[in-house]
Amino acid sequence: MDVTTFVIEDASTAYELAELLVPYGDPQILCFMIVNRTGGTLTVNAHGTNTISGAASVTLASRTSAIFVGLYGPASDGIWTQIAGLTGAVGPTGPIGATGPTGPTGATGPAGSAGSVGATGATGPTGATGPAGGAGAAGATGPTGPTGATGPAGSAGGAGPTGPTGATGPTGPAGATGPTGPTGPTGATGATGPPGPVQIPEGVLSTNSYTLQLADAGKKMEWTGAFGCNVTIPPHSSVAFPLGTVIYFWNNSSTGNIVIGAGVGVTLNAYQGKVTSNGQYARMMLIQSGTTDVWELSGDTQ
Repeated sequence: MDVTTFVIEDASTAYELAELLVPYGDPQILCFMIVNRTGGTLTVNAHGTNTISGAASVTLASRTSAIFVGLYGPASDGIWTQIAGLTGAVGPTGPIGATGPTGPTGATGPAGSAGSVGATGATGPTGATGPAGGAGAAGATGPTGPTGATGPAGSAGGAGPTGPTGATGPTGPAGATGPTGPTGPTGATGATGPPGPVQIPEGVLSTNSYTLQLADAGKKMEWTGAFGCNVTIPPHSSVAFPLGTVIYFWNNSSTGNIVIGAGVGVTLNAYQGKVTSNGQYARMMLIQSGTTDVWELSGDTQ
């Protein structure tokens, strides 16, 4: 009995044994083998009421084969028996074919998302210090910083020697006459002095600025000028008036007054500091009493 072999290359279709056995007409006992060379499973169905080992169909795995034996004819119901085929021995591996040409480089795919940063590794040991480099060029001078706070003041130096006394400046104009102060209490009566001369000699204040002279002692000095007269008492070193010297003044001017002033080193004492004659016909008395260069003024003053 011959064995007919059917080689199936396409697994996309389910095959029936009737389709495979069409060339066979009269009923006869057939034996044939089906080889599945597809990449998937192959389903073989029995035709009509036929069965294959009692089943309506059998499935062959990829790269396997099976032998079927049965009675088949146009008017017969075939009962088929599948005899499991044996997988043949694997043939020797053929030689590796030549490498085909390299295909064109495909388009670059999109960049993947950045992975998470890994943990920082442990710090390695410090390397040995390298040799010192040469000195670099000096940098530009920076801006001047703000001025610092002022330090504490130093201690005061010792006083310098006193300079020489300057020359006496000119006497200023007489100030305005102040109001007459209240009359002071009457002092105690002094001791009776020696009898004075029967007549007081007279003298003249000849200029607007007059310095007393030794010859003026004991006289009544008269002023008749249209303006005031400034009288200066000279120091004892210039004119040696004896202690007890008295000089009288009489203002006979209707428009001016007599003003008594102290020279350098001279002290002049007057009631309330009033040293100016109080208008026309006013009388004043000047006396150097008990101390050299100390004079007292009294009379009609303002």
